[in-house]
Amino acid sequence: MRYRTRHGGDAPLVHRFQANPTQSHEIMHRLADLAVAIELAAAGGTVGIVHADCPTKVWPDFINALESAHDEAFLEGLVESALWSRERCFGMCEDMVEDVRAVVVGHTPMTRWMTLGNVIHIDTGAWMDDEARDFCLLDAATLRPVEDRPGPRQAPAGPFTMTSRHE
Repeated sequence: MRYRTRHGGDAPLVHRFQANPTQSHEIMHRLADLAVAIELAAAGGTVGIVHADCPTKVWPDFINALESAHDEAFLEGLVESALWSRERCFGMCEDMVEDVRAVVVGHTPMTRWMTLGNVIHIDTGAWMDDEARDFCLLDAATLRPVEDRPGPRQAPAGPFTMTSRHE
């Protein structure tokens, strides 16, 4: 838990399990096994998915570094940027991430989704208890939010459904 709290992840999850070291240890091992980045083979090209940002200018460079980095300090910095960086969002950076159709990120809550270059920021803050916001679900073919439809909500068909309702 020390790594996560040291880097800003002092969420309720961390505090909840500090009293139970065995459970805490198990959770940390499971979290360590999660992918830092995911690639989706979608119509129109590869879509990258990462929590906060792609820390390189070229998507395949990022993936190759994650898979083959031998320098532990370099890898830790790369992962830290991928999980925690807000530079692109706060700086309103329009630079494209090369050799990928789009990169879908979250981490920085906003009132609605936005695209900077080919990086799509989808964290609408819907997970926050004190906010009445909707999750952002993207259509895999268009990489645009799925529009609300009357009646019960249904996820769109397709391999990539990370969607939300927008105003």
